[in-house]
Amino acid sequence: MKSKFLKVIAAVVLALVMMFLPIASVHADDIEFVVSLSQSRRLNYVGEEVEFTVKVINTDIKMMDELRIYNIGGRTAIATHGSINPGEIVYVAVPKVFDTAGSHSVKFEVKGIRDGVWETVITNTITVTVNEPPAPTPTPTPAPTPSERATSEPSPTATPTPEPTSAPTEEPTTKPTPAPAAAATPEPAPAEDAATETAPESKDEDTPGPADEPQPASTPEEQAAALAASEPDDRSGGETQQAQAQAAGTETEQNKTSQTWLYIVIAAAGAALVAAAAITTNWMRKKKRHD
Repeated sequence: MKSKFLKVIAAVVLALVMMFLPIASVHADDIEFVVSLSQSRRLNYVGEEVEFTVKVINTDIKMMDELRIYNIGGRTAIATHGSINPGEIVYVAVPKVFDTAGSHSVKFEVKGIRDGVWETVITNTITVTVNEPPAPTPTPTPAPTPSERATSEPSPTATPTPEPTSAPTEEPTTKPTPAPAAAATPEPAPAEDAATETAPESKDEDTPGPADEPQPASTPEEQAAALAASEPDDRSGGETQQAQAQAAGTETEQNKTSQTWLYIVIAAAGAALVAAAAITTNWMRKKKRHD
């Protein structure tokens, strides 16, 4: 009896050992670590990197071979860290860029590796406010230096360049042809008083006397005076011709205007006659229909 009882106890103990041995080995390989997420308090803008910090504490008795950080559901590590000794605390910087403004909830997956075994721990969730990018500040224009001012300001002694002006077009005018200057008429020589003085009788009738001698020609001064006296007559004659041409042009324009109004009156009278004929014809047709 005792031998059978001992065999039964041994079998039960062996079965319990065989059952709990794999579980103990699995828990012995587990990686134990604690993580926490934080972010520095500062202004965050769209399109800029926002830096987060993941704090990792290795609470296991064994060393961790590697640490990798992922976005939730991500397949590519966004940050990594090397081995971590037991009880060691490390801080891993994780950058992240936001495409839209507003409040965003952020958390990460942290995976620890030891001997090819993975252990995943999810960090706490924090809220980050992302603002629109600020408007660019215009760059102030630097003040000009004295040398630049001297070159840009006009010199007080500089002569302004006159703007080109078109010369007025002279209207063609009919210039009167000056009449040829009349030949200067020599003044008659003063006749001698025959009553007071009596010429002696000539013995020879063929000898010419003082009255038969040729008169001297006029001087150049007398010719110039005669030409100057004739110029006002020429100018007055030219002005008279120009006034006559203007009067003739005005009379022609008045004749054209009178003819234009005459044509308008004739056309209006013709139109009135046509309208009267049309009205009379229409009235006669209506009268025939009524009859």
